Amino acid sequence: MVRTTLGDDEVEHTTVITDPMGTAATGGRSTARPHYLELVEGPGAPRYYELCQPATVVGRSEQSDLQVDSDGLSRKHLLVTRHDGEFVVEDLDSRNGVFLNGVKIHSATLRDMDTLQLGPVVFVYHEGD
Repeated sequence: MVRTTLGDDEVEHTTVITDPMGTAATGGRSTARPHYLELVEGPGAPRYYELCQPATVVGRSEQSDLQVDSDGLSRKHLLVTRHDGEFVVEDLDSRNGVFLNGVKIHSATLRDMDTLQLGPVVFVYHEGD
């Protein structure tokens, strides 16, 4: 099942997926797994967010593509962009910073199972097929 969240401007922003491992079968074959962020700590955890847009803003604002209602996040905290099949994260001058695998970063390319910490919120990145 796929549930899509729509913003005020009626544009598709975030897709929450319930089967992130792509285990649903079609004619005996598995579907391709999407790239996604798994919310493991913070409001709403656990939750899976498919990275299906060329750019995704993560923050507490309703205008963020991926909204997490936490006072520890800036309104626009993190930008996730797709470049040549890879995902790059960039801190948007957030109040609490962005930590990748425990190291404070400004920007970095994500690898499978990387941990992103944004204040009290923690995501794990999962590469798709």
